[in-house]
Amino acid sequence: MRQEKLNDISKNKVSRTFAQIIDEIGMENAKKIARIAGGDNLYIPMVATIERPLVINKIREEFTGYNFRELASKYNKSVSTIRYICKDIIKEKRKQPMNGQINLFGN
Repeated sequence: MRQEKLNDISKNKVSRTFAQIIDEIGMENAKKIARIAGGDNLYIPMVATIERPLVINKIREEFTGYNFRELASKYNKSVSTIRYICKDIIKEKRKQPMNGQINLFGN
């Protein structure tokens, strides 16, 4: 009986948001979501939330120690956000001598 009800779903009998989901992913995939979470209050994160760890990793990989503004512009972040994301890298780079720099203490 439950399967019959799912097969009778039409877009004009569901919420506007669920109708948009049907348009985006198709009826069969929408039914899968309904089977999994039907009746539950379901939190669906924003795309930016899902992509945040990937963006942070890309920023950290591309960080040279000096390209704050370029990364901020490329990833639509503030310079202070780039500094925060890369703060441990910045500390590590500051501990290292610059290329060609002589260490006065012989370490």
